[in-house]
Amino acid sequence: MQGTIEWLKERQKGIGSSDVAAILGLIPQWKTPLDVYIEKTSPEPIQSLENRKMTVGKKIESFIAKLFCDETGYKVMKRNDIVWHKEIPYLFASLDRVIQKPPDKNTSGVLEIKNTTSQTADKWEDGISDYYMVQIQHQLDVTGYEWGYFAVLVDGWDLRNIPVYPDKELIEIKNERLAKFWLDHVEKRIPPEPITEKDIKTLYPKTNPNEVIEITDENYNKLIELKLIKEKIKELEQKQEDLELQIKLLLQDKEILTYKGNIVLTWKQYDPVERFDSKSFKEKYPDLYKEFIKIGEPQRKFISKIK
Repeated sequence: MQGTIEWLKERQKGIGSSDVAAILGLIPQWKTPLDVYIEKTSPEPIQSLENRKMTVGKKIESFIAKLFCDETGYKVMKRNDIVWHKEIPYLFASLDRVIQKPPDKNTSGVLEIKNTTSQTADKWEDGISDYYMVQIQHQLDVTGYEWGYFAVLVDGWDLRNIPVYPDKELIEIKNERLAKFWLDHVEKRIPPEPITEKDIKTLYPKTNPNEVIEITDENYNKLIELKLIKEKIKELEQKQEDLELQIKLLLQDKEILTYKGNIVLTWKQYDPVERFDSKSFKEKYPDLYKEFIKIGEPQRKFISKIK
């Protein structure tokens, strides 16, 4: 059963469809190859806390699956088990639904269900994003199915059914990258290279204040380039500030600017925001303040000394 300790332990034995985009470096803002490596090599499975959004999302899946069946005439079934690749022992997939084989197809199909809003629906207008595409291509690869669908529900009523077929070139590239990750990193217990600052802090949580690294000319030139970029950013920020001030002077006490009858800018006034005065609270209730103080993570300051 999905979500159980046993299921999580089984997931540690290989690479699932939800791992692929992270391993390929497509979603560093959410998850990196190092995050996946830690999940796979942790002595105990890492359990993510299920929030309200996840709970409701699981229930909505059944509703979307029914809508898909009503609109397409296909029949689907839910699989709670993990499907393993027949040839590559460390690849697996957990499917939202399996589309039962219809008379005009050679195999069953994969149904990947997504629930979104009109604010993010434009991501589906120009084709399927790389993040979602590698996910369903992995599922097609693992199962051997020759077709599949995305069922994307927008704003709770607009269902978009998007057919997908195996992309052999993409699957080959994917499998090469996944093989390197699993065989060179997970099996050998060698962490992959960090690709974010968070990764670096994860690998090196504590600093060595007394150690010094002498850098090469190449890396020194990177510091010079960084300095020039920061100076350019500062110059552009000042220019931005000047232009904004000029436009605000145009507005004076008005809130809306138009050009040829169309609204091009607004500068609206909102109600004051209530803020907690922690300084006054600390002075008035020092003991209570200490009781609720929370110590954060150690911070590192990145300061260039180049003049």
